[in-house]
This record gives sequence, C-alpha cells and structure tokens, in this order.
Amino acid sequence: MIYIDPPYNTGNTFAYADRRGDWAGMMRPRLGLAREVLREDGLIYISIDINELFELKGLCDEVFGAENFVANFIWVSNLKGRQLGFGPAGTHEYILTYARDARQVGKLRGSVAELTRLMPEVYRLPKREVKRDARGEYVTKNELYNTNSKFNEVTAPSMVYAIHYCVKTGELAVTDVDEPAPGPASSGWVTALPHPNAKPGVKWHAWRWSRGKVLADREDLEFEVTGRGPSRKLTIRTKIRDFDTTTLKDLIMGPSTVTGLRELERLGLGGIFETPKPVDLLKVLLKVATEPGDLVMDFFAGSGSFGVAAAETGRPFILVQLEEPFADPSDPRTARAHELGLETIADLTSERLRRVGVDYIEARI
Repeated sequence: MIYIDPPYNTGNTFAYADRRGDWAGMMRPRLGLAREVLREDGLIYISIDINELFELKGLCDEVFGAENFVANFIWVSNLKGRQLGFGPAGTHEYILTYARDARQVGKLRGSVAELTRLMPEVYRLPKREVKRDARGEYVTKNELYNTNSKFNEVTAPSMVYAIHYCVKTGELAVTDVDEPAPGPASSGWVTALPHPNAKPGVKWHAWRWSRGKVLADREDLEFEVTGRGPSRKLTIRTKIRDFDTTTLKDLIMGPSTVTGLRELERLGLGGIFETPKPVDLLKVLLKVATEPGDLVMDFFAGSGSFGVAAAETGRPFILVQLEEPFADPSDPRTARAHELGLETIADLTSERLRRVGVDYIEARI
C-alpha cells in the first residue's frame, strides 16, 4: 500500500520545488513509479482537494488504468467549514484510490468497534446477540432464502428445494419441494420450504445456498423450530462469524485536520504544519488494505503522520521526503521551525518519529 498527500495546486508556488513545470508534470512520473513498486494486490490512496481532483483522476486513469479505480473517499476534514474565496465554506477533501490490479482487491473491511468509535455518525450498526457454538462466536442476520423474487424455480431451479431438519438428532436432508421428509414429524423431523413468491407465474423464492453447500456447511446455519404439532415452523438463518468487521464506507468523518494539529501540538511540534493528516485516519486506511507485516510507503511524508500510523499498526514503512527548506522568513511557521532547530521538512518528519519513539533508519540521498 502507498499513501500520499501531495502538494495541492492552489495557484501558488509548489511547496516542493520541481523543474517539471506544472502540477500534472510533477505528479505523472511519481505515479508511474508508484505503480511499479506496488504489489499486484496493492492499493494507492491519494489525498487531494477539489482543485486538482479531476486532473488527478485523469492522470490515475492514464497510469493505473480506469478499470483499476477503486474508490473516491470523501473525508470531512473540517466540519466547521473553511472559507476560501467565494462560494460555500469547504468541509471536505478527497482520497482517490486505485489498485495495481483491481481484480485482486476484495472488499475493504474494518473493525466494527473501531469504526463505530471513530465515526459514530457514519457507522450506526445494530447491536446483535452474540451466540456460541462448537466453532466459536457468531451472530445471525438474514434468513437463508433469497429475498429477490427474480430468483425462483424458473430462473434458478437448482436453488429451489426443501430442507428437512430432525430436532431430536440434528440430522439434515434436502429433497425436491414435493418430496416428504426422511421420517415422520413424530420422530422429530420438520421441513422448511422455500418462501412463497408473489411474482406472477412462479411459486417459490430460491434459497441463497445450493443443496450441496447446505449439507457441507451446516455448521454455519442456525435452525430454529417454533410452534407445536402441525403448526411447527423451521426458520433457517446464516451464521456470521466475522461479525466484528464491516465494509468501509466512502464517507470518512471524525478524525479531522484539528485532530492532526493537536497531535503535533502534544509533541511540541505545533505551529509548523497547517493541515497535518490525523493518525487515526491513516490507521483506518492502513488496516482495511493491509495486514500487519505488509510493507507500506508514503513519498510525500511531510509531518510524518503516516509513519506513526504504520508503526502503531505493525506495518514496516518507507517514508520519502525531500529536504525542502523552511525558507520564507515572513512565514511564522518558518520561525517556529527554526526555533525548534528544524531547517527542512525532512527534519520535521524525522523529529516527529523520534518524539513518538518510533525506531527507524534514516538515509539521505
């Protein structure tokens, strides 16, 4: 995984000196190199604002291929709003995401507990009863039948059948819908037929699982029998075992630029960077895209937030930062940096890592 927060094109001089001329000329070769170092299942996240979003999208389509576009996250970076010129106050930025090969990228899933804690407005997930069986903890969510009426005995005949369950022995059998259970109700057998289908011309909804899967993976099904005698009913639900994960949404709010500023202030490094990325934001991106031990990189390292996030989540990292000097004597941020003995942005990157106790090897090129 690669994350970058490149200098935004605000119409002013770039924060990073470059001989290539315009913003696109600066970014194109860097994106090309990024693609080359990504693993086949790797992702790149790129923070950007509206000024260069569409040009960046075009560049990424060119370099990575439009088919490898994964997402464009909206990050609410400043809910209070930031007034720059005319129009509304800006509250958000974007995180454009591409894959080296999108076919090898699965769902981006994160911890329910963590996402709910960081973003309660976005992740309001219902509390479900946690149960346990021989394989461990699980929750149930959906019944086994397919709720879409277009899947029925005409369009999916192999998925329409009867399921028979013996309450006394736990035995399971599947038959055609017009065939009886292996034993009488008095011996504990109860039958679940597919749900009736209201669509004209058909009778049944299909099941979501095939006959073979029902028999092979029965430990991942919960059988509930209610009622007595002829009115007994069998309800079958699927068990969810990874219930503490959920798919990441493309709206991120909670960790903000204010959070990032406070993180630097707590380290005694406030007053130098205007909009540092919050560590929690980067942790979320890291965790849904990688596993502990995966190598990750940021080649616009800036204040070092990404290095801190990588270290705290157990990912070895590479940070790249030009030795761009704090050179504008009229900027109070320059005076603050010099007060701390920092001459360049790379000095700030290193000092941030040192102050949080991250072990790293520094190489100057």
